[in-house]
Amino acid sequence: MGLVGLAKLRVAQVHGCDARIDAHFLSLIDAGFSIDKLVLVADWREAGAALRPQEQTALAWAEALARRGTTPAHDALCQEILALMGQEALVGLSLAIALENALSQPTRTPAQGGRHQRPLHQGKDQR
Repeated sequence: MGLVGLAKLRVAQVHGCDARIDAHFLSLIDAGFSIDKLVLVADWREAGAALRPQEQTALAWAEALARRGTTPAHDALCQEILALMGQEALVGLSLAIALENALSQPTRTPAQGGRHQRPLHQGKDQR
């Protein structure tokens, strides 16, 4: 739960998904994290020594993957994570971030400007 939970919280914060932020916050409290530490996640770069290097790196990776449309994930950061945690942890963390990224992004309805798609069962001749 540790690093993955913090990363998931940060992704939810990046996307502004209040329901997921609350759920991760409560899960992390249940897992033994202090509220003082959790409030640092949003401004983790300013937290200094209050967050361990592994936590800071996981939060940086979470942001890099969550904001992939505007900020590419850098090779140097990937290498830093590999050095701190190893390949298996990097893969697990990346998968958790990708899932949270999908779950935390706002959904758009046709009324909000999203594309309306035909139902999958509707064929060409049924237009």
